[in-house]
Amino acid sequence: MLRSAKVTYSDGTVINTSLASHLTDKEIHKYFKIGKSFNIGNGPADNMQAVVKCEPTPLKGLLEVFKLFKNKIMKTQHTKGNWSYKSNGTFFVIEPNIANMLTLKDFEEQEANAKLIAAAPELLDALLEALDQLESWNQESEDTFTMKRIKEVIKKATE
Repeated sequence: MLRSAKVTYSDGTVINTSLASHLTDKEIHKYFKIGKSFNIGNGPADNMQAVVKCEPTPLKGLLEVFKLFKNKIMKTQHTKGNWSYKSNGTFFVIEPNIANMLTLKDFEEQEANAKLIAAAPELLDALLEALDQLESWNQESEDTFTMKRIKEVIKKATE
């Protein structure tokens, strides 16, 4: 899957440029930074023009977003699929065959822990989607505090 960007230059020229599929909106905007000059001339004549607008084509859905970040940020090593938990009052079982927890503490606290563990894959997916959205909105060269925090948590969960 290729991505593209519609780039408008100071002389009014608009060029649709094909790009590698792994590039994020932030990376595309960083490369085609407003004010950066490119030679858009043909043949022997140079035609240096500054970028006035850059519009990356949107990804086609959340599946593509997940694939993009899965390949770029993490290698999935956890058990795939939906996780759930069951309890018999003494044990919590996180399924599919993830973990068994003996209830030695307060039952409600252990149940809350089991729910959090069972939701981990969905929380990771949600963080990946949120990070992509934040990066598409952020046109600054530096990540925001929230983006840095999300990346730290993803790294902690996947490395």
